[in-house]
Amino acid sequence: MPHKKTTQIHCGRSNDYVHAEIKNGILFIEVVGAPTGPQIEAVIESSLAGGWIGLAQPCLVDVSRFSGIVDWTAIRAVANMAKWGPPPGETGRIAYVVGNPAIALLVKGAAGFFPRFRHRVFHDRDSALHWLAPAEAA
Repeated sequence: MPHKKTTQIHCGRSNDYVHAEIKNGILFIEVVGAPTGPQIEAVIESSLAGGWIGLAQPCLVDVSRFSGIVDWTAIRAVANMAKWGPPPGETGRIAYVVGNPAIALLVKGAAGFFPRFRHRVFHDRDSALHWLAPAEAA
């Protein structure tokens, strides 16, 4: 029987968790409540180990229901897990969906850990997905 490759992972409790999955070539990371830094690290580390996320993959980070404290040590650890980003001369994209204006300010800090990506804040998933969608071939 062939082994089915996992393309999603969930870590945490019902109200405090991190969830990552691939949908239509986009990496979705949802951070809900107040998950711990180690939970965030575990999700990304497991995803990398599973080989199902790309280092330059478009990414939507949904922190619209995040209510915890940003663990900058965990963000740094994730940044150091791999050489994130597209080949030289190209720029990747990370869209953030936020529900709280204060969280939007923290995106600039997080962006500093992933310099080979363009970072943009949105207030809804549809707008974020539109920005992440690849340009139509002419």
